[in-house]
Amino acid sequence: MISYTVSKANYCELWSLSTDTKPTGFGAVPNGSLFTEIDTKKTYRFNGETGDWFDNAAKYPTKLEVADGAYKVTYSDSSASSDTVTIVLDGETAYYTENSITVSCDAIEVAVTITGDVTTATYDGEEHTASGYTAEADNSATFAVATDIEYLGEGTPSVSRTEVGKSMMGLSEEDFRNKNDQCVVTITVTDGYVEIEEAPAQDDSEGGEN
Repeated sequence: MISYTVSKANYCELWSLSTDTKPTGFGAVPNGSLFTEIDTKKTYRFNGETGDWFDNAAKYPTKLEVADGAYKVTYSDSSASSDTVTIVLDGETAYYTENSITVSCDAIEVAVTITGDVTTATYDGEEHTASGYTAEADNSATFAVATDIEYLGEGTPSVSRTEVGKSMMGLSEEDFRNKNDQCVVTITVTDGYVEIEEAPAQDDSEGGEN
């Protein structure tokens, strides 16, 4: 994987060379060096990792980073950045390629906590139900749980109970899928349940005189 960043201390300017005399190949000149063609006066920049020259007038990325919970790309022609580039996730590394230059950084990590509904009741002979779950992400600037987390079961998860005791909903990490391919996501699930407690004993005795 190529990780390319222009360094002011790591380039040279090669002026007035013809196309057939410019250095080529890996390590020919320092990374980021400039070459000006005699006939066209066009300037090229050298990518030391690949040994290729490319048109210096073309916009190319010099840096990829995470800022304010989102990926930010800095370009060669200005300090401007774009929020609409397509980032590719490779394991725990994110990268972006434009004009044959690739920049990379650590991928955005997101922790998602999913909590099943909990219902508690005192026994009354009626059926009680725990239904659904809540989901929260520690990086809402990049990750939207409403659209980026998918429940793989059918309908809404739920569990019902009438008698005294406790019934679990049965939720686990395997029941959910991350749909955001630009984040490394860790999902933690706390199962939901419905629990019915015994009704307090009633004192039916009547007081009397001794």
